[in-house]
Amino acid sequence: MEDSDEFKEFVKMMGEVSDDDAESESGVIVDYDLGALGDALASHGGSGSGEAREVIRILHDAGIPSCVVGAHALRYYGAGRIGVAWEVGVPTEKLDEAIHLFKAEPQSKAYEPWPSHHIPQPWSLVHTFPHFHLKGVHFTFYLIPSWDYLMDCKESNFEKSSMGIPYPKLEILAQSLLDTQRWADLEDLIDGMNLSEEWGNEHLQLDRTYDIAYAEEKNKRIRASVKKTFLSSLLELNSTQRVEVIRD
Repeated sequence: MEDSDEFKEFVKMMGEVSDDDAESESGVIVDYDLGALGDALASHGGSGSGEAREVIRILHDAGIPSCVVGAHALRYYGAGRIGVAWEVGVPTEKLDEAIHLFKAEPQSKAYEPWPSHHIPQPWSLVHTFPHFHLKGVHFTFYLIPSWDYLMDCKESNFEKSSMGIPYPKLEILAQSLLDTQRWADLEDLIDGMNLSEEWGNEHLQLDRTYDIAYAEEKNKRIRASVKKTFLSSLLELNSTQRVEVIRD
């Protein structure tokens, strides 16, 4: 039996059928999460750690606390993840200020708005968040509002790497992943740090009320960001119950 058009559209939306590269409005071939064809390699063998630290510095100097979240935060804690575009968390109430910072001079001389992630992922809004490219370098980053991680984005919740890049403290990140239903991320974090049930009981609030309002609001935004199909609901969070994942 042939796949329905709706199923094919959903598969394409999920990234099973997609083009890695596309043309920007100017005709330049771009990779949405890296940059433009011909860009120079980012620092530290292409990882972009130096460029990410500079983004954090710019935000800090403007009075906007920020830290790295997403795949790079998981890598910092030993998870086997491949980070491409960096995700930089900022306080939700300062997101507009952060966007303006990189769109206005002098930062606009170095950074430019970049096409958003073109493949929606399950339970994720990253494709809807502001995305910037460092001109001439294979480096891009997203600005992520702290609301998306249910995390208080403040300096006391961060720890810095040997390169001076701030990440959420381990217990802050783990609680965030638990509260926002990022189950695969949480399991990778548990494996990467070899966390025990005892550690979870000591450092996490495992019995607090599940934030139904968060899940419902996020699902509303997910629905608004993708074409509706009979399978698009698979992109949404479970908005009815909490799942236990902290185990030995």
